[in-house]
Amino acid sequence: WEYTCGTPESEQECKVKSWYLLYFGFKRPAYMDFFFEDNVEFEIHVIDTWNMSIEPAGIGKGNFRVLLPGREYMCIRLMKKKGV
Repeated sequence: WEYTCGTPESEQECKVKSWYLLYFGFKRPAYMDFFFEDNVEFEIHVIDTWNMSIEPAGIGKGNFRVLLPGREYMCIRLMKKKGV
């Protein structure tokens, strides 16, 4: 899928960033797969930019899948857990 991904500019050289924001625009994927090392954990949020809502979607570690509602203008926010 085509999407836009934002990360902290100050972490440009870091292999794993402290957060990621993926925006799908008018694309409507049902899920997104992520592939990180097994010791990396992220808090996951699904953001509906049209309805202005943020829903927690659990914790992702290593390789994981985030399910999406299949609507337009959705985002996924991954926030690296502290101390991990």
